[in-house]
Amino acid sequence: MLAALRVMNERLPATVTQVRASSANIALSTSEIATGNADLSSRTEEQAASLEQTAASMEELTETVRQNTDNARQASELAGSAADVAQRGSITVQRVVGTMQDISTSSAKIAEITGIIHEAAMASRALEEQGRALEEQGRELNEVVAFFRLPGEGAGRVASGAATAVHRARGALATA
Repeated sequence: MLAALRVMNERLPATVTQVRASSANIALSTSEIATGNADLSSRTEEQAASLEQTAASMEELTETVRQNTDNARQASELAGSAADVAQRGSITVQRVVGTMQDISTSSAKIAEITGIIHEAAMASRALEEQGRALEEQGRELNEVVAFFRLPGEGAGRVASGAATAVHRARGALATA
């Protein structure tokens, strides 16, 4: 036993030295772990603050996107309304053009009819003049001419009135 106590006595300082070194290592490691924990805690707080800022930015971005969506919808509605107005305007212009073409066609027909009436009046006057020249040849011819004279004078007045109406219609078309 004595021999065992001697061996233990010889090894005890080495064991105590080893325990002290291990304790020092444990203390150093514990200190490093505490420093690491403090550093980790600090970085975690920084990350949390950064995440809060990111969340606030995302909320702002979401609101901006919502407003842009509303603005785009309103712009689309306005564009649709403008297209409807333009289409109705186009239809109206087409109708006006059609009406103006109808007026122009009618005006040309009136002018043609006026020309025919005028020619008839001129022919009637020519017949009347010939009738006067041929008065010696007989009364029958005068009666025929007299028959044409009354409608001819009426036709002349109608032709004059029609010419005035055509002139006014052309003036109205030119100013429209």
